Amino acid sequence: MWVFIFCLVIGLGVMFGHKPQPTFAGTLFGTTASCLGRPSQFAMIDKSTWTMTPLSVLVDENEVYPTSFTYVSATDPRAHRFFFQTHITVPPMGQHQIVTVDTRTGAVSKSPLLGPCGFLHLGFHPGFDDVPTTHWAFSEIEAIDAAGITGGCSIDPPLFCLDAPITRGQLAVFLAKSLGFSSDRCRGRFFDVPVGHPFCPFVESLFIEGIIEGCYSATGRFFCPDESVTRGQMAVLIEAALGNLSNSCSGQFADVPVGHPFCGFIERLAQDGITRGCTATTYCPDDPVTRAQMAVFLLRAPDLLNP
Repeated sequence: MWVFIFCLVIGLGVMFGHKPQPTFAGTLFGTTASCLGRPSQFAMIDKSTWTMTPLSVLVDENEVYPTSFTYVSATDPRAHRFFFQTHITVPPMGQHQIVTVDTRTGAVSKSPLLGPCGFLHLGFHPGFDDVPTTHWAFSEIEAIDAAGITGGCSIDPPLFCLDAPITRGQLAVFLAKSLGFSSDRCRGRFFDVPVGHPFCPFVESLFIEGIIEGCYSATGRFFCPDESVTRGQMAVLIEAALGNLSNSCSGQFADVPVGHPFCGFIERLAQDGITRGCTATTYCPDDPVTRAQMAVFLLRAPDLLNP
């Protein structure tokens, strides 16, 4: 008989000099990926409320912020059927405790439920100054930041540059990290992404896996890391990262007719629910993809942040 479990873990401390603002840092994702399975959704409702829906039981978590709302829900990892949702209030002071609720029987236990993951420490992050909570891509941007996919475009002040076009180099980082590719694959295969370039291991990981190609010229092999990525190119890269082949082309979008080189990938992207186009009838394949749009595309793409 499958037993579905909520694991609600509360740990408290004081972070002097910092705002009492919870975050799920990249270290949390890295640890849960190896021990518990990657969470399926992260969303911040407001400055003190987070949502988290992992696909397996969260064994132990240490929350180090004095006042917050934390929302954690999960299922037994053996079942892989449902996940549950609840809100809990983290009081301003108290002892670390673990509350386990058996959702089948309603039994509540406060005894420690320790496992191979031990304590998961959450790092402090103040958010991005240029991404207000009212922005349409706020939750997705915060989610990929929490997942360690990106740290933004500036540290001081913390900025995401949400309206800036994403470049080929930046997109390589986004995709490689989303897929969990190794960061030690750098041999200097591209003249403009040499050994030591910050994008090199991510670019070459995607190249080795056959997901991305360079921008070849008569003078050698180049990658063009600073070129912006169009919506058409993005469709090809995301579907390639998902291991999907091009669909047949039906001319679903008025500006992507049958015969367009990206048509099959664009229509596959729409079929997968990753995009709905730029209007009801058009896709705008030549428009650049902004960093905010890319965050949304990544969160909508199945199996990228949840392999």
